[in-house]
Amino acid sequence: MIEENIVPAPFPAALAELEQKLNGYRYAWKRVYVGITRSPEARWEQHAQDGWHKMALVYRAFSGGIARDVERHLIDYSRRCDFTLELTNLGLGGEGLRDAPGICFVYILVADRRGVTLRQRRAG
Repeated sequence: MIEENIVPAPFPAALAELEQKLNGYRYAWKRVYVGITRSPEARWEQHAQDGWHKMALVYRAFSGGIARDVERHLIDYSRRCDFTLELTNLGLGGEGLRDAPGICFVYILVADRRGVTLRQRRAG
């Protein structure tokens, strides 16, 4: 399943909101991965075979270079902040995507939903 949750701000103004979104996904899910692609549908077909629940498209970049910068920032941010859930990313980000112009998406994969949501925790 692919959902669109695009941050409509330009780079680098979008980074703070993207960090918040990433934190929300890390809070609600046990497995989280950040990636970039030019073809979300094809990439989702590859990831779905590995047990991921959904792909959230969180940023639309106008070049591979911008998408790589966003992905690298989110992975680095995740490793620097004091959050209990580490991303499943092994690399620093941006591996394999060329710097050519054209629309690229930054996405977040999630799997294994946690039992208690933030809304349930606040209510009870």
